[in-house]
Amino acid sequence: MEKELVDKKIAILATDGFEEIELTSPRDALHNAGAKTHLVSPESGSIKAWDHTDWSDSYKVDIDLDAADYADYDGLLLPGGVINPDKLRTDKRAVEFVAQFLHNGKPIAAICHGPQILIETKELQGKTMTSYKSIKTDLINAGAEWVDKEVVVDQGLTTSRNPDDLPAFNEKMIEEYREGIHEELAPVLANQYCRNLKESILLFIKRCSPFLLVTVGAPLSDIHNRYISSAAFVIVIQEYPSNIAQVLLLAGLRYFHNSLNSNSLFSMANQGRVIQSTGSWYEVAVEKNGDHSIINCRLPGRFRLEDYNATNPIAVGDIVDVSLNEDNSGSIEKIHERENYVIRKSTHGKHEEQILAANVDRAFVLQSIRNPRLKQGFIDRFLVTCEAYQVSPFIIINKMDLATESDKARVEKLVELYSAIGYDILTASIHDEESLKKTKKELHGRTSVFIGHSGVGKTSLINQIDPNIQRPTADISEYSEKGTHTTTFAKLLPLEFGGFLVDTPGIKEFGLVNIEPWELSLFFPEMLEPRQYCKFNNCTHSHEPGCGVVESFQEGAISPERYDSYLHILESLKEN
Repeated sequence: MEKELVDKKIAILATDGFEEIELTSPRDALHNAGAKTHLVSPESGSIKAWDHTDWSDSYKVDIDLDAADYADYDGLLLPGGVINPDKLRTDKRAVEFVAQFLHNGKPIAAICHGPQILIETKELQGKTMTSYKSIKTDLINAGAEWVDKEVVVDQGLTTSRNPDDLPAFNEKMIEEYREGIHEELAPVLANQYCRNLKESILLFIKRCSPFLLVTVGAPLSDIHNRYISSAAFVIVIQEYPSNIAQVLLLAGLRYFHNSLNSNSLFSMANQGRVIQSTGSWYEVAVEKNGDHSIINCRLPGRFRLEDYNATNPIAVGDIVDVSLNEDNSGSIEKIHERENYVIRKSTHGKHEEQILAANVDRAFVLQSIRNPRLKQGFIDRFLVTCEAYQVSPFIIINKMDLATESDKARVEKLVELYSAIGYDILTASIHDEESLKKTKKELHGRTSVFIGHSGVGKTSLINQIDPNIQRPTADISEYSEKGTHTTTFAKLLPLEFGGFLVDTPGIKEFGLVNIEPWELSLFFPEMLEPRQYCKFNNCTHSHEPGCGVVESFQEGAISPERYDSYLHILESLKEN
């Protein structure tokens, strides 16, 4: 076999819990091709592999992450596993190490869950990738185009779905490592007519600098040299389509426009934040040169036709680019990558996924002790979603002025339960000044969202905290003891004492999105340690022998209420 990678040195970044075959198979292929490899890890000494259903052998770490320098390597390999990438993505040193390879065009190969750490680099905009299906949505939200293929290559980034794809993955990985650094495309002059503008863009932008110089009918001699030197490429077109600005902005490009006969062919995009969505119109708050304005915007059909599972491709809190139309309305041209979001699915509607809010510092779940009654299952589903989508959660038990003595005893146990596993929880009432002060303190300086059933008192609490808001409220039904919808659409509200709060319509159910049954325990903090001792990797902690979680429950380390809630959620995931 030809030694294609002689003199090439590849870093393999991993920590405890990597899937063994996803490291050993590519590593062996690299060695057979003549490459040298170093196992780089945040852990010193050795790290332990996972072999499908159980812990496996330990592997010697060649280089501590703190001592590793990306410049010493010709490429990077990211094996998967469930535990390994989840640990690495929270390690800033690991994220920075990976980002250096991306920034410098060095090839990266990632398989299964391995691409998770790439999300943290915030460098995936426009990349075509694949992965294990459970992280598909995360990659799409990071700006990647996800495809279901055994191996995908995009300018030095090689990705595959699972161990079954290893033969194809190894072959393409070696090919990309052999080619080496993918240089940025040199500036190119493309004289194209409007019918070929899209093809020109698609041909040249894949890995270009995000600065594009477009001239319409202007000779190059009229363009100052400093623009040409900073442009990734230049397109000179003699004719232009009416939507040329949208074509460029939707491609994520910035541009300089020089035209002999144009007034406002290009309306430069304004960046703003979505403060309200009605389904067909979006209110976007824009600040430009110190001036504040709200633009009513529509969403181009392109976004609606893409592979969005959510009913609302844009949510309150999203950062967007908008262009102005002649009637002073706006068109949303780009949705910026979300830091996080809160998403839910109706447990009776498989395809009814809804993003409740995006880019929030904290999400509050409100439950009332009475009218309507408190539902602990709703709280636990909310907490799982927050854990899965990296949102800081907070629990408020509201309407404590209605509580009986038995109610108070129950709430006391809930406070003790959730506090013990690390969650913030507060009891509140609009008639209790002390609880209002505590709530204001938690909201101050943050962007937050209130989530809960209709009638739990979300809007009443908001009105009491900030009297300037005064959102409409309604009485509880005497027959059903349930609330009625008075908040029709989610809205981002500025708070007079500092911060922003999203008031959302009441929701009946909180179904989970893109969580596999075997992953569920990852989002129950009290199960993280005992699950490491389970005999099987895909243990669901419900019936399997040798289960560390069940043993911990039997010993009293996991509360019966939480374990029962876990089993109910698990069953719903299996049904869906």
